[in-house]
Amino acid sequence: MLPGNHRDGRLSPIAKILLRHLTELRLADFTALAAGGQREGFGLRHLMDAIKADLFKLSDLISQQYLSHAVQSRQIGPSIVRVAPKDRSGT
Repeated sequence: MLPGNHRDGRLSPIAKILLRHLTELRLADFTALAAGGQREGFGLRHLMDAIKADLFKLSDLISQQYLSHAVQSRQIGPSIVRVAPKDRSGT
């Protein structure tokens, strides 16, 4: 099973954000959007602002899902420091 996939076929929150914006970008009429036209109420600026806002959400979700091991670890046992024996030969 791939990371983030649910056994019941639902998409993970990360996959939902990625799929939503991938679909928006694939369906966008960039010529009309760049010319200042409106497509279903979305101008180019609005489209890019929505993607930008979700990039921050996506970053947080990825950090929580895959980088949670980066929290400070605790030491379970005592530290063992090995000290080299002193040279007693007198040289």
